[in-house]
Amino acid sequence: MIDNHHLVQILAVAEHGTLSEAARQLGVSQPALSKSMARLEKLLGVSLFVRDRNRLILNETGKLAVELFRQEVEFHEEILRRIRESGVKEENEKQDG
Repeated sequence: MIDNHHLVQILAVAEHGTLSEAARQLGVSQPALSKSMARLEKLLGVSLFVRDRNRLILNETGKLAVELFRQEVEFHEEILRRIRESGVKEENEKQDG
């Protein structure tokens, strides 16, 4: 199962351009991040990267995955925002009523 850690990690790799910089920003080791990206590829059943020496470069499928995962994260954030707003509104109505 793909979890939020996978999403955050691949988005960090895309944003920072290198595995080592993404790992540093995420506070994990580079080998741990590399293994996590390999697990993500295995879960999806496709390659997301071109491996070049010590670098992972997003291939076209990887770029599509990043675009879709970014949309998923944004949608998830919108869901949480709307639920919280609804809860605040409901609490305010209780206090007013």
